[in-house]
Amino acid sequence: MIISAIALGHVYSVLGLYFVLLIIMDNSPQNFAFVFLALALVSMNANSESQITIAPGFMNFEYVETADDGTFLDGEKGIIPGIRIELNVPMENQLNVGMVFEYFNGTVDYDGHLQSLEDPPDLNIDMLPFETETSETVISFSGYLSKQLSPTYPHLAFYGAFTIKAWERDIKGKFLSTTGNLGLPVNLYIPPLYELYEWWQLDFGLKYRLALSPKSYMSFSGGFLRTTDPTMEVSASRLSLQEKWGYNAGIAWMYNLSQQNRLGLGADYTYWEFGRSNVIIDPVLGPIAEPNSESNMSVVYLRYEHRF
Repeated sequence: MIISAIALGHVYSVLGLYFVLLIIMDNSPQNFAFVFLALALVSMNANSESQITIAPGFMNFEYVETADDGTFLDGEKGIIPGIRIELNVPMENQLNVGMVFEYFNGTVDYDGHLQSLEDPPDLNIDMLPFETETSETVISFSGYLSKQLSPTYPHLAFYGAFTIKAWERDIKGKFLSTTGNLGLPVNLYIPPLYELYEWWQLDFGLKYRLALSPKSYMSFSGGFLRTTDPTMEVSASRLSLQEKWGYNAGIAWMYNLSQQNRLGLGADYTYWEFGRSNVIIDPVLGPIAEPNSESNMSVVYLRYEHRF
């Protein structure tokens, strides 16, 4: 069957406005919420069965930077709270379009090393262990399309998503009083360092839904992702990072409270990498480069769904 002109028009309305807004926006994190609200207004008119999901939760944040030989350079780890808001619009021919907005913010532990910016480097402090805290803000906005492959339980669906992501990393300054690598005393203030990561992300995979009872079901998802055009801003410079592959998986349990309302629990896991950046000369920091990195993000959340 061919999707009706009306339904197809709704799809074009949602996706068309989505891409127009991506083009005109400047990718700053504070604009993401406005994009989601604008698309929500359009999508709610598309279908009377539209569904909104509000899911507060906690992210287990794990980030590691390594040298080319795999040597550990620095890492961050901790639990940060956040929220996920999703709008899903069912269409004809078992198609669904939707948007997801996520915001997480909190403080995690930083474990790393000092880097001497002198030439030659000061061997007493270069690669000296250093611990502090980092304020993390992770924001993302996604548009997705899914195609249900089976009309009855168990449901199997293919999905594809396009995401813009921003991550603000604010490493806190700290006064350090210790003994250096050469046995000499070290008494100095390590200034704060702010970094902004921005990238596009392409996702694709499968979703599976299994009915447990007339009022409850479980859903599973898994797929691959590709980080696209990742950059990092630090000081007065912007570094280009290498694109890499990653993967994600999710599980959720949902219970029908009524015909319009559901409540449940869920958990997601996402892994991605950034490759080493180019080397540039920063007017403040001198020669800089961003090393290889790995991110492991696990989220546990409470889900509330409401149908319009």
